[in-house]
Amino acid sequence: MRILVLSHRSLYFPPYIFLKAPEAIQREDIKQVALLTELYDSGFFKHTFGTFTTANLLFDIPSEYSRTGKFNNLGAIITVIFFH
Repeated sequence: MRILVLSHRSLYFPPYIFLKAPEAIQREDIKQVALLTELYDSGFFKHTFGTFTTANLLFDIPSEYSRTGKFNNLGAIITVIFFH
């Protein structure tokens, strides 16, 4: 089974899952994926949890209106989950 997850982080809110496909999946362990935005800065990486492995791409969202060039230090992570 494969699941696609889009997670979100900002300075003001804890990381959370913004979107997942298929949407009907209700697993508690998938909520851990959003926390990966706290562990890595950017780029592609692989992370293994107990029952699944993730392939991830972490990136910042650019903004021409922000002094830092990023929208409120907002980051997003695209994750594909492969269950063992």
